[in-house]
Amino acid sequence: MNKKPQQPPDEGNGDIGCDLERLDNLLRRGLNEISDIEIDEITKGMSDEEMESYATTGIVRSEYSQTKKIAGIVFEEQIQFIVENDLDDADDIPVESIAPLRTVPSETKIAEYTITETSHGEPDDILRLYDQEYQNRSGVTVRTDGSRFLFYASRPGKVVLFRNRLFLMAADKDASCNVRIAKDAMEAFIDCTPALGDGRKLKFSAVLDLLEKNNVIRGIDKAAIEKAVGMVNTKGLSVRKIVAARGKPPQNGKNSEITVHFPTEVPDIGFTILPDGRIDYKKQAPIKMVSSGDLLASVSEPEPGTDGYTVKGEILPAEQGAADDILEGDNVRRGETGDRFYAECSGVVSFHENVLNVYPHYQVEGDVDMHSGNINFNGSVTILGSVKSGFEVKANGDIFIAGSTEGATIEAGRDVRINGAAVGGNNTILRSGRNFFAGHVQNAQIEAQGDITIVRSVMHSFIYSTGKLELHDKNGSIVGGMVNILRGIEAMSIGSHIGTQTEIVVGSDYLVKRRKAELKEVMRFHEANLAKIDTVLRPLMSIVKKGIPLGTEKKRRLGSIIDKRFNILKQLRVVRRHHEELLEIDPLSINAEITVRNTLFQDVTIRIGNCAYRTTDDLKAVVCRMNADRKSIELVPFSSVKKPREASRP
Repeated sequence: MNKKPQQPPDEGNGDIGCDLERLDNLLRRGLNEISDIEIDEITKGMSDEEMESYATTGIVRSEYSQTKKIAGIVFEEQIQFIVENDLDDADDIPVESIAPLRTVPSETKIAEYTITETSHGEPDDILRLYDQEYQNRSGVTVRTDGSRFLFYASRPGKVVLFRNRLFLMAADKDASCNVRIAKDAMEAFIDCTPALGDGRKLKFSAVLDLLEKNNVIRGIDKAAIEKAVGMVNTKGLSVRKIVAARGKPPQNGKNSEITVHFPTEVPDIGFTILPDGRIDYKKQAPIKMVSSGDLLASVSEPEPGTDGYTVKGEILPAEQGAADDILEGDNVRRGETGDRFYAECSGVVSFHENVLNVYPHYQVEGDVDMHSGNINFNGSVTILGSVKSGFEVKANGDIFIAGSTEGATIEAGRDVRINGAAVGGNNTILRSGRNFFAGHVQNAQIEAQGDITIVRSVMHSFIYSTGKLELHDKNGSIVGGMVNILRGIEAMSIGSHIGTQTEIVVGSDYLVKRRKAELKEVMRFHEANLAKIDTVLRPLMSIVKKGIPLGTEKKRRLGSIIDKRFNILKQLRVVRRHHEELLEIDPLSINAEITVRNTLFQDVTIRIGNCAYRTTDDLKAVVCRMNADRKSIELVPFSSVKKPREASRP
């Protein structure tokens, strides 16, 4: 039933001697390509062993055939037909493809096939392909006249040559409708096809009955159904994935809220940036501490929610507001009412994942320099001075620096807070496992897996964050360098009046981006090697298919080339799968925005998702965000956007 009719071979075998010489040359060339590829794999770190760590097919519809002879089948002059080879079954051919064809009446001769000396197969082979089961299903009757096979229509229909076999598709067909329900039963879709010929048209009531038969009883969109029925009946168009019903998701209750009472405000940073770019410090802001007995936090009561439903009428219970609570960590006690929490000693507050701690911490009275040496502490560190060039401060907890850092390495398991300036140098990186705070950033590289807060400005730096970036000062600006922030940016200005090139990226997880770049480079490497082998293998196989006998050595060499191609293709599929998994991460669902309250200067490149925009003029008070179609970046006035301010936690 699924066997394809065999095709006649190419006419003539050509000069066998020339083919053998060409075969030898191609085999030699193919083995040389493999040798070069394997050397390249080793030198670029992409050998089989190293690749173990990395452990689209569109359907092209055929046009109306202008050829009257295909696969040895000669069609009658008046017959219109289409050729379709890409679908799994003839019944899957879209109505739109065959509707314009001329209907062939019953008993009309469609085509014929003649077995010749160059044809493959015998009459019995042909008859097996066109057995009675096929004839009953296809609507085609096969008659024989010696070596000729004549094909007649046994019913009226449209002619389709599907995988080199003839089919008569029904000329008259009732309109149809199919219901599909999403896995979560929150949407029901209808797919409708128009009637053909004198077939019955689609009825609105029939669609409603079909929905009810499929247990779709709630959230039905009658207007959408009427529109779909109209398109099918009046315009003769097929419609797919029309949302005929929508469920309602539950509205969860509001969780109890936690309010913090310890100091979280941005300190007053007393410094100015001189015209030559140097920083002039007037004073240093103090570290915010709490004292024994201070109220640290309180918790409110939760609120109830509202139930939802699916298109099948199933109730989706809403989650009631969770009674959030605070866990008393080190040096914290709960008050008598149970909703208030107090410090039991003086120190620095840490509030993470609802655990409230007050830490007595390691404190450096002055600078981190030759006198103190590098610091590596299993807890929080407070430095009342600055961290000098070439020194390191590492802590599992928080790092608080009253002064500045210059050419120093800073790594914290939780928050980093630098009241002065974070100045880069010596290829150093400042990292925080959560949030990062600094008064000013210059020529530095910062990586934070939380929010970044800068008081004054970011100048010629590389900033990466999986949270947000906010510049608090009235002159807070980003000038030069590149900023890659996942959840959005708020600043007074970006760029400068002299057109300093600045790149701003939001909605992009820098950790995921790095991995995708690595996988993409590996894919390019394998694809290039695959193309090298295919350039040799295609003409090789063309010669082999002519039936030229191959000796043992030639078979071995050809097998080596085929094996290498198979191995490269296997590795490429693995890497592509991992790359596709990363592509499924949709950062655009975060709706990251860039808010500029004062001036967005010219020569600033904005990137959101896969879209880019370069400013050519100075723009005042704008918000940059992804357009509703997710295909472009739009700039809207800041005054037209209401941005709710979130309560911050330290």
